[in-house]
Amino acid sequence: MSTLARPQTIAVIIGQLAQGGSERQLAFFLTHCDRTRWRPLVFVSGELGYWERPIRELDIPVTLLQGSQRTKLLQLRAACRAEGVTHFFSWSSYTNGYALALRGLGVRCVGSFRNYHFADLPERRRRLWTWLSLAGISTVVCNSRATYDALRSRLGRRKELVFVPNSVQALADPASSRARWRETLGVGASETLVVGVGGSRPRRTSGASSRPSPPPVLAPRSVR
Repeated sequence: MSTLARPQTIAVIIGQLAQGGSERQLAFFLTHCDRTRWRPLVFVSGELGYWERPIRELDIPVTLLQGSQRTKLLQLRAACRAEGVTHFFSWSSYTNGYALALRGLGVRCVGSFRNYHFADLPERRRRLWTWLSLAGISTVVCNSRATYDALRSRLGRRKELVFVPNSVQALADPASSRARWRETLGVGASETLVVGVGGSRPRRTSGASSRPSPPPVLAPRSVR
């Protein structure tokens, strides 16, 4: 008589859980994660925020790593050993370095890159940050073709590269959503309602902070 395999435990790490596009995508990923195959655990290296509660409501543990960088690495390693983690997924390039804490445990480590030429890594000691973001992972997920091509040129076949385009969650009831926004904004039936997606804060190509602030949430507006 065959028995069903137990779900494998995956540790997912992100820098923060504030309101932001990357954090929203993490929640979307966890919502639709096949729980018969995977048992996700979420670790946060910086700050908790808006998305902590929705993730916990999915019955997924959220752990805030605290203390010095070395202490955080040791906390992550201890937790992954105790929980029998088999896979590690870093949701951002500046948390990829946490994969180094899992060396010797037989954990498959997957990292992420969302910006071309490592532009989302700190400008100070950029070479060190670049090395840290690549050293511990065996698979790299890119959400843009330009990033994929740049990393392929740099890494050759030393790492497995996967291109996964950004996803957009479809509205369950588009007509109801349009009606709600028209009422909220006072937009008449004869006026055009335009929806835009983006961020209003400047983007630096030469460098960025180690914990970028999330972009603002932009609402639809009417064009008269």
